[in-house]
Amino acid sequence: AIEAALDTETEQRSEADRRIVLDHARTLRAIVVLLAFRKRASSSETGSGSAAQHRSPDEILAPVLTMLIHGLQSNSREVPNLAQRLLVECGSVTVPGLIAALNESPWMMSDTLGELGEAAAPAVPALLALLTDVALLTDESRDIIHSVMKTLGKIGKASNPAVPTLVHLLEDTDNFYHSAIDALARIGELAVPYLSEILNKSLDPDLRLCVVSAMDTNLPAAVAVLEVSLMDDDPEVRVEAALKLARCGRGTTEGVLATLVSFGWNDGYAKRIVSALSEMAEAH
Repeated sequence: AIEAALDTETEQRSEADRRIVLDHARTLRAIVVLLAFRKRASSSETGSGSAAQHRSPDEILAPVLTMLIHGLQSNSREVPNLAQRLLVECGSVTVPGLIAALNESPWMMSDTLGELGEAAAPAVPALLALLTDVALLTDESRDIIHSVMKTLGKIGKASNPAVPTLVHLLEDTDNFYHSAIDALARIGELAVPYLSEILNKSLDPDLRLCVVSAMDTNLPAAVAVLEVSLMDDDPEVRVEAALKLARCGRGTTEGVLATLVSFGWNDGYAKRIVSALSEMAEAH
């Protein structure tokens, strides 16, 4: 009824404007259904409600999710963000629909899958296929590649199959090394040897600094790599490794202290060094 009324009211508007208004109406309908679904679930837990009212969750949510996924592609400024928030709140049930629409609207679908985090693990093969498809660099594909890399990182360990592709893209171009390194660091233990190899082979201090900055100090293997980086040729890399080890309270205390103290009172590092030493003192 809302759509019909709005459709009549907007007959004199441009087609683009009418589509935006209808996108708002569909999103509003989705919110109403989700609220009703939540209320019905609450009623069923207390034993109220008739049996005729109780359709399966999939039967109720399927058209709602379709509307919200359509909303992600709206030209409205508000609808895509609202639709994304609602889809994320629905959780893993949204993943199949987002996968199905991935090729149609890759950036927004990928971004929404990333907001779902580990729950989006079933999407890894489709994301990896998309990453491979758009790997031939064009201006249009850059944002998609960054988004897919970010999403794979947010999914975490389940993105292990993507590690070789991420490393290949990292080595093949300078355009994506920040996104690729961040994704590899988030994926976890399996990616640490690849990151360590980059540190050993790369002659680019900026790239090595990026790797050190991204390292997850909760992983013992990453801590070991950071300790090796205390002897890097570049002072920025050395101090970043020392600061990360100091703040996490792991690693060889003597090596961290020696590296930090070696910088003396260099204006560029003094405040960070004092802060790190204070954190080390509190940790010990």
